Amino acid sequence: MSWSRAWLLVSLFVLSPAGARAECTFEGEVHAADVVPEGSSVSLTLEARARVVVEGATARVDTTAPFALRGRTSSARVRFALARAETLAGVVHGVAGTPVRVLRVVGDRARVRLDTPVARVFAEVSCDALALATSDTLLTARAEPGGAEGSWVWAREGVLDVHATRSGGRPVRLRDPDRTDAYELLALRVIERGARLRVRVELAQGVTLEGWVDPARVAHRAPDLRAVELASSGGGSCGWGYAGERSRLDVELAEGAELLDERGLAIARLTEPTRARVAISVTRWTAGRDESMRRGADVIVYVDQLTGLVPPPCSGLGLRVSPDAVAEPVRAVLATLE
Repeated sequence: MSWSRAWLLVSLFVLSPAGARAECTFEGEVHAADVVPEGSSVSLTLEARARVVVEGATARVDTTAPFALRGRTSSARVRFALARAETLAGVVHGVAGTPVRVLRVVGDRARVRLDTPVARVFAEVSCDALALATSDTLLTARAEPGGAEGSWVWAREGVLDVHATRSGGRPVRLRDPDRTDAYELLALRVIERGARLRVRVELAQGVTLEGWVDPARVAHRAPDLRAVELASSGGGSCGWGYAGERSRLDVELAEGAELLDERGLAIARLTEPTRARVAISVTRWTAGRDESMRRGADVIVYVDQLTGLVPPPCSGLGLRVSPDAVAEPVRAVLATLE
């Protein structure tokens, strides 16, 4: 083989689309958890307008409003939904808006997982079949068996494999989650009989499963419902605060204000006026009535809540702003110190 021919083949391989980096890009309102801003170790949950690029199992999140921030998280921690009606794993039909988790992007396709009360479905879809989302809630659908006798069957022992074809193949497994309404969810309507049964069940509102099951694996009478006592979360207040906290109040932060992490590193900048709840902490000050003496105080302004960020339970966001961003409230706090 001549050198020129070899060079041509190598060049075609390097420049071919197959050698291009595989990533999918999305824009819109998004909910993303465990986002770590560039150069920082703080972990944030965002609800903001953003551009999200998924490469492999990593999502790069660039927000545009109400603040500008660049960070990374796992693709599974970004909320996605189907952008159009899709069939997953050959048996599950989801309408547009059905929430899914993106586990990994390979080429122009995404490996996704759909979680329902009785089934976890893995499938591959094209990237253009997905959209960013702010909600991951699936509304429960309750089956109400009725009609002619024999038109419904139930899973034996709470587990049932459903296949995409009459001959079998890789199944989607339905599993009783040990909830009081599980048997209602596991009631399957028979739509065709034979060596295998073709059945249909609504897994959630807008999510329907249709496939083939082994008749020996189903019961033709509804099992007795089991009473299951569900645990209560109990609720209650966390009762947390900041050292030296003097005031906590709602403010509007101006466009251009910087969000700082706990080390004082700027990780984001507000792109528009934004509502926030802040806590003003004073850890040292010089006693006296002269305002110039009180300027020696160590003031920290913690960001407790901010539009576009979801605070974790029982703690703040782990962010701060400069005291100059809330100058009037800080001045009012310092005026009370003696």
